[in-house]
This record gives sequence, structure tokens and C-alpha cells, in this order.
Amino acid sequence: MMRGILAGLALTLIALPAWAQTTEDIRDGCAGGHDFLSCDALLQIDKDNPAKLAEDYNNRALNFGNQKRYDEAISDLNRSIALVPDQFVPYFNRGIAYEAKGQRDLAISDYRMEHRLNPNDGDIISALNHLGAAP
Repeated sequence: MMRGILAGLALTLIALPAWAQTTEDIRDGCAGGHDFLSCDALLQIDKDNPAKLAEDYNNRALNFGNQKRYDEAISDLNRSIALVPDQFVPYFNRGIAYEAKGQRDLAISDYRMEHRLNPNDGDIISALNHLGAAP
């Protein structure tokens, strides 16, 4: 009986950090590109802050992209862009997802939008050149 109690306590202590983390720890987990639970938690934490929520959707999209789940990534990037349309990063990331899906024209459109918002980004010019498109 005591062994079962100790095992249960050990499991509780292992699980404790997951819900006892600071918001910044959760942000780091989501931005790390692999932690969906952190991203989902942030979507709730930041629900009243459009700029943070847009960032959370962008970061969760990166997680989806890392798993080659491009449709889900694009869906989250659409949400990010709808919340803060003048942020250039989600356009670049959505362009990458479209390019990975073979949707060249949509990728070029997003890369061009990113270029309009962030004209000094050499990576975007390279991405457009790679697709044979001018900025």
C-alpha cells in the first residue's frame, strides 16, 4: 500500500512542473517548436491580448510545420494574420508551408507580402529568387 502511495506521489511531483510553470516557461516551450500543450495553454492565457495571441498561433504553426502538418499550420497562420495583419513573420511562415505543399503561387504571394512589410529581409529575397519570382 505504501509503495502505491509513493508511486502516486512521485507521478504527481513529476506532473507538477507542467502546471506550475511560469508563463515565460510556457512561452519558451511553445516557441521551441515541439510543445503543443504549451501552445494550447498560451492560447487560453493570451485570449484577451491580440498581439500575444497572434504570436501564439504563429508559434503553434511552427510546431505543426515541424511535423509536416501544413494544413494545420496554415490555419493557425491565417488566425495570426487576421489578428495582426501587419506582422511579417506569419506571412513568411505561411509561404514556407504553401511552398512545402507545392502551392507555388500562394507561397510567392505571401513572400511578396512579407517583403512589403519587411523590405530589408535578405531571406525573403532569397526565397522569392528560389521560386523564380521578383520581389
